[in-house]
Amino acid sequence: MSRLDEGSKSAPERSARRSRTAGLDTESDAPPPTPAQPPGLGRQARRLLRTGVAAMRYVNSTVQAKLTELQRRLETFDGSMPTVKLDPAKVRATRLGGRHESTFQSQAFRRFKALIQQTGGNVQPILVREVPGLEYEIAFGHRRHRACLELGLPVLAVVWQGPMPDLELFAAMDAENRGRQNPSAFDQGTMYAAALEARIFDSHRSLARAIGVSHTWVLKAIKVASLPESVINAFDDPCQIQPRHARQIAVALDADSGAVLKRAAMISSSGGGSSASEVVDRLLARSPGASAATPLVSQKRLFGSWRRDAKGRAVITLEAELGTPAFMRKLEMLLGLAAGIGQVET
Repeated sequence: MSRLDEGSKSAPERSARRSRTAGLDTESDAPPPTPAQPPGLGRQARRLLRTGVAAMRYVNSTVQAKLTELQRRLETFDGSMPTVKLDPAKVRATRLGGRHESTFQSQAFRRFKALIQQTGGNVQPILVREVPGLEYEIAFGHRRHRACLELGLPVLAVVWQGPMPDLELFAAMDAENRGRQNPSAFDQGTMYAAALEARIFDSHRSLARAIGVSHTWVLKAIKVASLPESVINAFDDPCQIQPRHARQIAVALDADSGAVLKRAAMISSSGGGSSASEVVDRLLARSPGASAATPLVSQKRLFGSWRRDAKGRAVITLEAELGTPAFMRKLEMLLGLAAGIGQVET
């Protein structure tokens, strides 16, 4: 992920960037609610957005109100809106941030794709805008589009009538994102960083004022999305990363980035199944403390247990009949492979 141009930020923002923890503990990790968006002025948004008052006026624009209403109608789609079926290969994900690639590798997405296949395509349309080259860009519906793309099915879409500048597209995406039941700091931070890099907003503060959230929340969310890619890949789902996790990891990266990145690579290669807090403990080489024994069972047969000792080390206890030299050699090989440090003997 590319770094934001530090030159575009104000002195307080550069100071906040340099200090990994300054000013970021004043609010909870919960994302802010979506603000109310009544109609207002919107045609001169790009010019007027340079001032805080004008930014708030833009959020209350007619265009934003229209997008919000259209999103509501799409969520309760009853077939009354004009739609088209598009070749999903000609519809691209927005450059202003969408969903992390891991979203499309999850079990939840596989179930979602199976439903799309059963119905022969998406029933709820996606919203797209036209872009040069007879292609389209997604405003709402990245998962529906990806499912149709992988299944080779046309995607049902509503094409936005008239111009939809980046400013309006970002506002629409932000409204949809924060309208989810559990919006993630990672998704929002990815969007915020992309909008700043595309120069839609000239600073964190102007972005925050435009969408009605605090400047502190924007910094928190961007800190999550700005973690190194190898660290993000250590998590089963980057949407599980909380701002408090990002703060702790950032401090560790400042102290010894090489060690943290090495641990991240080992976590990624060892497979998933860990909670976000467990991944953070491993990244920071923190001892999670002692734990109760967990049974080891295969084909309904108990063959041992494992637990953590007071130093956080994993202790495996096997049934007596398994403790032969030949068995222990096989176990050693399997544990080495699972840890990514062994190889199969031929």
